[in-house]
Amino acid sequence: IVFNIRAIFRWVTWTDLNELEVEETVCPDSPMGLLRGIKYGTETYHDLCRRLCSYAGIYCEVIEGYSKGAGYKPGMKMESDRFRNSWTAVSIDGSWCFINCNWGARHVKGEGRGEDPGTDLSKQPLYYQCDEFYFITDPEDHIYQHYPDDPAWQLLEVPITMSEFLDLPIVKSPFFNAGLKFASHYDCKQHTQKGEVTLQLKIPRLLSFGYTLVPRDKRMVSQNSLDGRVLLRIIGHKAMFTIAPPKRGRYYFTIYVKDDSGSDLLQSACAFLITCREGRETIKSPYPKVAFFGPTLAMAGYGLLPQTHIDPLVSYNHDDINFQFAASRTVRLSYSLTFHCQRADAIDADLQRYAFLRHRDDTSMALQVRCPHVGKYVFSIYGAKSANPEEPDGQYECLFRYLIDCKQSATNKSPLPRACHRWCHSQLLEPVQGDLATNTRVTFRVRAPLVCDMALLMGDAWYHFRNHPDHIWEACLTTGASPCTAKLYARLNRETARFSPFLEFQILGKNS
Repeated sequence: IVFNIRAIFRWVTWTDLNELEVEETVCPDSPMGLLRGIKYGTETYHDLCRRLCSYAGIYCEVIEGYSKGAGYKPGMKMESDRFRNSWTAVSIDGSWCFINCNWGARHVKGEGRGEDPGTDLSKQPLYYQCDEFYFITDPEDHIYQHYPDDPAWQLLEVPITMSEFLDLPIVKSPFFNAGLKFASHYDCKQHTQKGEVTLQLKIPRLLSFGYTLVPRDKRMVSQNSLDGRVLLRIIGHKAMFTIAPPKRGRYYFTIYVKDDSGSDLLQSACAFLITCREGRETIKSPYPKVAFFGPTLAMAGYGLLPQTHIDPLVSYNHDDINFQFAASRTVRLSYSLTFHCQRADAIDADLQRYAFLRHRDDTSMALQVRCPHVGKYVFSIYGAKSANPEEPDGQYECLFRYLIDCKQSATNKSPLPRACHRWCHSQLLEPVQGDLATNTRVTFRVRAPLVCDMALLMGDAWYHFRNHPDHIWEACLTTGASPCTAKLYARLNRETARFSPFLEFQILGKNS
């Protein structure tokens, strides 16, 4: 029986009515005649499904009720016939199961492959593709979209009321097709607390998400004020959406997810009505305009894995943050630190000097980040695959993003040294700051077991280091009278005289 029902479902849903051409003389009650009737609006998919099931000796019932279909938004009532609908159930070995050839066949998708958040779907062409969610749908999932007139047809052990049905969030088939689950029970109406709402989804793997936040009254809020009002964090097998509306009011929040069809576009997965009742004193400042924080889809291909700070939202209070990753030496890595500020007097300092590669070997990496000012920072890690670490095969890809919320700026606001790409298997012992004063005695100490020789280029002068036990390289010298760049070099091969850049410092005047 299942095989026959499967064959009926696939044949009906995979038939592209746009390309269907049937002679007018065909019998209206035949399968092709019913398909022609569906195309021209005189028949329904349910009529065709029931007719084909009767030919196969399968019991099929058409169920009447209400559906959260096209045009329905979270919080709406169902007091008229606008959302009246019908669907089918078939009997398999004495048990009733839901199938819906109508919703299983119809998908409005931009250019036939998906939908972009915010797209006007009414202007998109109708593209037919079989949606497997609507073949033998689990009643626990089915109830999110369909409410039958007869509660028995919910096929639930404990039927729910119409009020409970309306309280459920809007959940569409891409939600289930992607393997998503709610971390806890959510009503469709959510209210902010201290200016924000957080929704958690369980995810089976890394997925591509999108979202939209639209005011119920579009005259109330400008589009620019909605930028940066959603924070998406990927934490292990959880996707956490934090919504912080810009002012009092009601907002429709929709989550989109990318399916496995190979499309680059996203499909609507679920939607909520967010109500913000707090006053201006509680309204949160916007987040950086970044799609999401956490691991990207590319990260797994580079062998990068965070060992600390799994949550990409990190608080900073005076002390530097040390991020540790498992990382392959065959991958060339880079990083960037940017400051998010709404003020016109944004930081003009070179923030790349406030992130430092403390350690890198064949299997791990440690990064130090310092925040010189209060505010939000985006710390991103990039990778480029290469058989030779000095020669990346392609462009850098973002692998992981952190959002650092600095509530109390660094006690020590001086920049850090700048690490060059050959800085590896080494540890800087001193100096630990990147800016050095002129006419000052400085001791440089580096533990570098793979180095054959080490020297510092300061201005036009070279200063060679002495090798001490425990692979310590040391030099004590006085900085010059003029500001300049001091660059530490190391010779890694005894058979060549080539020195590779390791670290970079800045020699500044004492009043700088």
